[in-house]
Amino acid sequence: MSLLLKNEMKKNVITVDPEDSLKKGVNLLSEKNIGCLVVAEKGKPVGIVTERDILKRVVASNLNTEKVKVKDIMTKSIISLDPKNTVEEAAHLLEKKGIKKLPIIENGKLVGIVTMTDIMKAMRKIEEEQSIKIRKVCEDLHRSKITMQTKISELEKRAKK
Repeated sequence: MSLLLKNEMKKNVITVDPEDSLKKGVNLLSEKNIGCLVVAEKGKPVGIVTERDILKRVVASNLNTEKVKVKDIMTKSIISLDPKNTVEEAAHLLEKKGIKKLPIIENGKLVGIVTMTDIMKAMRKIEEEQSIKIRKVCEDLHRSKITMQTKISELEKRAKK
């Protein structure tokens, strides 16, 4: 069983303009209690800024967040998937690229985002559903075994007569 990203992604993605001050971005991160912002220009994603980017590129260098623009520290190469991709594909990509946030883009337009936490929750759902299916198969096998044992006993009784 595979879950599609379109059913697991968050659809209300907080974005910033590349020309916005980083101070505005930091305030959004804090206000919305999120770990990243997708940078969009006229609705088209052009980059991403994560808390880690801010720590490494701004805080560690003692830069002023009011003077730094989002475009100056954003990661320009966006790693993304389509909403029709599966949770398993997203998990593989996150692991392979060593990232924790994954914008979901369809036809060049940002339609959602999934995080490592979202993927873990979805994988738990998959595991639970598989576990239920396995239990059902085991129960069915047990019932079949009992039925077969009963039939064997009946045949043995007939054979003794």
